[in-house]
Amino acid sequence: RFVTPLVHPHVFQSGEVCTGYARSVSEFLDLFVVRLYNLIRWDPSLMNPHSPADHGALLLWESGSIRCPLDEPLVLTSDDRTPAPAMEWTDL
Repeated sequence: RFVTPLVHPHVFQSGEVCTGYARSVSEFLDLFVVRLYNLIRWDPSLMNPHSPADHGALLLWESGSIRCPLDEPLVLTSDDRTPAPAMEWTDL
């Protein structure tokens, strides 16, 4: 739920976000955050015009009043370096 009002086809007037019916409950948090970020930036691949939460926002998007996407996509990068251990073990 968004506390700050957000005009978006998949955000209800109450601020609740429709994350889609085809999403898996086993989705990891990092991927959910990336998907939510990309939803906020109006990523066209996440738009479903057949199931809007805010029909007015959908009309804005369909009319071209909203240029998509609004920002750069969020990309999580993996670092191949092994992190330094937090502690060391000494065998006795």
